[in-house]
Amino acid sequence: MLTQLSIKNLAITESLELDFNHGLSVLTGETGAGKSIIIDAIGLVLGDRAEPGMIKSDAKRADIIACFDIQKLASIKDWLIEHELDDVEDNIHECILKRSLHDNGRSKGFINAQAVPLNLLKQLGEQLINIHGQNTHQQLLQSEQQRIVLDNYAKLTPLNQQINTLYESWKSEKEHFDLINQQSAERQQKQAFLNFQLQELRAFSANKNEFEKLEQEYKILSHASQIISELTKIQQLISQDEQSNAENLIAHALKISSELSAYDDKLITIDEMLNNALIQISEANSEINHYLNQVEDEPVRLNEIEERIAQYHELARKHHCEPELLLNKQIELEEEYSNYYQSDEQQELRLQKINDLQSEYFKNAQKLSKQRLKASQQLAQEVEQHIRELGLSKGEFSIDMTPVASNKEKTPVKNGLESIDFMISANPGQTPAKLAKVASGGELSRISLAIQVVTAQYNQTPSIIFDEIDVGVGGKIAEMIGAKLAQLSNQSQILCVTHQAQVAVHGHNHYLVEKSFQENSTTSHITELDEQQRIDELSRMLSGAEITETTRLHAREMLNQARKQH
Repeated sequence: MLTQLSIKNLAITESLELDFNHGLSVLTGETGAGKSIIIDAIGLVLGDRAEPGMIKSDAKRADIIACFDIQKLASIKDWLIEHELDDVEDNIHECILKRSLHDNGRSKGFINAQAVPLNLLKQLGEQLINIHGQNTHQQLLQSEQQRIVLDNYAKLTPLNQQINTLYESWKSEKEHFDLINQQSAERQQKQAFLNFQLQELRAFSANKNEFEKLEQEYKILSHASQIISELTKIQQLISQDEQSNAENLIAHALKISSELSAYDDKLITIDEMLNNALIQISEANSEINHYLNQVEDEPVRLNEIEERIAQYHELARKHHCEPELLLNKQIELEEEYSNYYQSDEQQELRLQKINDLQSEYFKNAQKLSKQRLKASQQLAQEVEQHIRELGLSKGEFSIDMTPVASNKEKTPVKNGLESIDFMISANPGQTPAKLAKVASGGELSRISLAIQVVTAQYNQTPSIIFDEIDVGVGGKIAEMIGAKLAQLSNQSQILCVTHQAQVAVHGHNHYLVEKSFQENSTTSHITELDEQQRIDELSRMLSGAEITETTRLHAREMLNQARKQH
């Protein structure tokens, strides 16, 4: 529950410290005194968007701090621990939220003195306080908001979230499946073209490094005659010419050198060199003989190679690659072609997944529908009882569950298989119609309160704020509203901003918001009233500016009657 609120430099509030207790706390004051500032401050510290001009005119920064007692709120403690925002102590008793607004338009949020993004403030705030403002009435006219009310009442929100997760997964898979199917004609054409390319490449049957080997063999065979002729000439020069050949000449030179080395040892090196040259010439001659025995002038084989190389070049041009990379291109196309078949298999698997998700969706959605139907009957009965107590003595309230069109087609839709509509008949003989078409402003206010009173009993939020929800009613109805708020405060801490004395008398705690004027400034401040001050404020609310002993007696009597009801 909210235990303390501190406000500095917000709107016309310079500094305010306010302690809150259990039960129903009412805030009253004249119009314009600044009651809305309290609600705005709480909204800001819970993560609401800051509007321009919220900071006090003569200040550069506004600060709002809210302290909460969370000793009995295990879920809040778990949330703080999960986000590493828990107190350093093992046993967490308090949670402190802070919001700072700066005159440059920026703002900062803090949880337990740690800076956090505003979305975290909002996440935590939604678990701590539920604010029902005057615009809650208008929100209640929307079918979607009515669905939320019913699901929260029946504790079906987790189940609805589960089917929405299934719906989103189904939708994503279905869209992907349909997109690929829409492209099927293009895919089939591409697949057929790939098959044609691959048939040609497979028939050609390129081998690894074949093109390089063919080019080398082509060089040899295309010059075979020249190679044989020239190698024969080399043989003549080094060993076969009868008159003069290199082998004989070097042998003769070696003979002379050997004779001379007998006179000088330094010439032995020349002998060695000439001897080596003679050996090299002999080996070269043997190598030439070996090569000539292998190489042949083969025009048939040369023609085959020319044709094969030409085919390489032709296919390479078709596939926009180098001839030596043709095998790599075939491997690449084989992989792409295989992917098309894999895509077909994936489509089959995706279709199976779509069917499984759809089946799981409808299983859970039908379960949700049954529980909604049961809860809607109970909620309608409770709300009808309350609206009759609030002055619509012949009012009838019901909840329609209309199957959505997609349900007939067995197509998943968001938020379940039906739309939810609150139906009301305010007068006898009147056919029930949708809330938005029937209820007048005053009726809507009472119906909204009845719904809020009923659903709030099932709300896990420890604190609930009602901001002037009693506008447009008075007398006995206002007194009944106060009684219901007091009753509701047995489950949750209730804060209520009101202009109705009949509501205010039911408060366990009463706070007065007032405006004070100084030379060049206006300031709003708040006071917790003692018994006499409270009677005076109730008298003002009953009679206006003039407070008489009669109005005081009336106020005291109303207060005593309210306390007896509690």
